[in-house]
Amino acid sequence: MSDYDVVLKEIEPQLVAGIREVIPNYAAIGPLFNELYAYLGPHGAGGIAVGIDHNEGYKEVDPDMEAAAYLTAPVPEGGRVRVYTLPGATVAATIHRGTWEGLPAAYTALMDWIKAGGYTPCGASREIYLEQAETPDAHVTEIQIPVCRQ
Repeated sequence: MSDYDVVLKEIEPQLVAGIREVIPNYAAIGPLFNELYAYLGPHGAGGIAVGIDHNEGYKEVDPDMEAAAYLTAPVPEGGRVRVYTLPGATVAATIHRGTWEGLPAAYTALMDWIKAGGYTPCGASREIYLEQAETPDAHVTEIQIPVCRQ
C-alpha cells in the first residue's frame, strides 16, 4: 500500500517561461532556476516553479531538464529564457510532502498506479513546487505525469 494518493485529472494549458538544458544530474537543476528567476525578476514576473523532465523514463546521468515558472502575463524572451504555452494534458498526479530526496518514492507510486490503471506515460513529467519551505521537510511538491490509455 502506497503512502501517496494518486488522482487522474485534466490540466489546462499554462503560459510558462523556461530554460531547458541537458544537466549532469537531477540535482543540478538549481542553477537553472536561479538564472530563470534572475531574468524574470526585473520583468515583475515569476510564479510557481515547475521542473519539467523531457526524458523518456528516469535518466540518472545527463537528463534533459527544464526549469520553468508559471506566468500570469507574457514576458519577452531573452538570453536562454523561452516563453511558451505548456500544453494541457490528462495526468496522473500526487502530492509529495518532504525533502526532494524523497521524490523517487512518489514517482514509484505514480508509475505503479499508471501501470495498474492501464495507462502509459505519454509526455514530459512535471514537478510543481507548491511550497518551498525554509525547512526541507516541509516542502510540498505536486508531481504530474501525462498519461494515455494503453
